[in-house]
Amino acid sequence: MKKIFILTIIFCAIFTTINAQQLAERSFFTNNSYQWNPAMTGVYDFTEISINYKQQWVGFNDAPVTATIGGQIPFYKRNMAIGAFIVTDKTGPLRNNSINFNYSYKLKFRGSDAQLSLGLMGTLGEYHIDGSDLVVNDEDDLLLPTDGSSKIVPNAGIGLFYTSNGEDDFYETYYYGGIAVNQLYPNNLYYGVGDANYRRTLHGNALLGARFVALESYFEPSIWVNYGADNLYNINLGLKYEQYNTFWAGMTISTNLTLTLQGGVILDQDFLGGGALRIGTQGTYNIGGLGPQQGPGYEFFTAYRFEN
Repeated sequence: MKKIFILTIIFCAIFTTINAQQLAERSFFTNNSYQWNPAMTGVYDFTEISINYKQQWVGFNDAPVTATIGGQIPFYKRNMAIGAFIVTDKTGPLRNNSINFNYSYKLKFRGSDAQLSLGLMGTLGEYHIDGSDLVVNDEDDLLLPTDGSSKIVPNAGIGLFYTSNGEDDFYETYYYGGIAVNQLYPNNLYYGVGDANYRRTLHGNALLGARFVALESYFEPSIWVNYGADNLYNINLGLKYEQYNTFWAGMTISTNLTLTLQGGVILDQDFLGGGALRIGTQGTYNIGGLGPQQGPGYEFFTAYRFEN
């Protein structure tokens, strides 16, 4: 029954005239923010590679699964940075694979420690639908996709990110804000099934936050808003605490009443040549009426941050 339920949702999202979130659900590990706003690539002046694995709706067959591997590198006096990440996202018969490239440039303000980063993102995505995995009432429906239908299309994104401190001042209290737009080009994806169109639409996000530093730790409250045309959005309120080179913990609550708790450890005793290894996990659960229907979710995160 659960499999029929989830595949019905997917089928409706693809082949009817409704709009839905089309990008993989974002990770609340702050290290991955550059994957949503290209202007945040290398903004904290460190080189890092990371791997994520996320499972949503535990207990459902063919529930959403997302895996990501990526990295970011500042260069040229740390005024520029590049990043890249690969994402595979699968939900039932629908699989999206993409490779993404970021570039950011930092603008300094004379007489101030503030900086403004500008970012660009280029994406090449493969969108695959396996009609044999659909559970439907009418198997002769002409709008059903054929087995193994796929399309490869490019896209782009842009972003801005402002911080009241820059360079090595991130160990001091500062404020920040950013805005980004993904999927700038509204691709029409036809799979040879008449007029059925899995149209990719513009998505945007905005971020506001602050980092309050005390001794060898900091608190970081933030608000992140995700937007998808037409007028689909959710708001996420987050709070993170980190003890430098030791551990971190955090929580996020969304307007759809999904609660996320996370935590991790930091191994920073000249680990593997002088860098730091960060290992974290998080769990999600809807504390509203949808909790029993959706089930819990979880995510694992590992990153290696190279010594500057």
